[in-house]
Amino acid sequence: MKQEKSFFETMAGTLSPGWTVKLQSHLQPGVMDLGRFQVRLYLVDTSNGWTAAAAMAPGGFEEAHQNVAAAGLTSTAVLDAAGQAIAQLSRRQAGAGDAELQQGFQLVAAALTGTQTFKAVPPDQRNGHWLYLAYRGHDASTICRPVFFGAQETGFCAPDVLTQMARQVIAHDLRPGTSVSDQLRKAGGAIIAPGYRV
Repeated sequence: MKQEKSFFETMAGTLSPGWTVKLQSHLQPGVMDLGRFQVRLYLVDTSNGWTAAAAMAPGGFEEAHQNVAAAGLTSTAVLDAAGQAIAQLSRRQAGAGDAELQQGFQLVAAALTGTQTFKAVPPDQRNGHWLYLAYRGHDASTICRPVFFGAQETGFCAPDVLTQMARQVIAHDLRPGTSVSDQLRKAGGAIIAPGYRV
């Protein structure tokens, strides 16, 4: 656990010193003027229902990507660190005042830039909602999966909308033959919180 914390702090500090996000402890759909922070990020641990939300400027993705490249980190190392960060933050039930939560969002933004989902969304359409779902396997591994959906509202999506979106993705991911299902089978199956079961 001590090594994981040290690794997490080193990775987050290297990636984006001085990087800024707006953290939201309670999702308040549409009521918050996010100004230039048009990208909404949601971290969701499907094993226990822990969720965190943040907003950042669209340039945050490019900054995160450049910082990863400058640090000489591989996409795999960043993806692993993001998964470890979510698992650690979720175990502690980190909230908006937690400095490590901001670092976790930095890692996730960097990890997203290396995913096929991110590459499939045109750069001028990346403002919207990015979910980063973390599945915990029975072998204690963490498998993460990105999701993007555009939205008209300027604030965060409502908690029930976020839960419903996560449920739909989880139902798809757990179907036999999907890449996530195959990975989770190798991890001894997924631990899914009651609120996300279908």
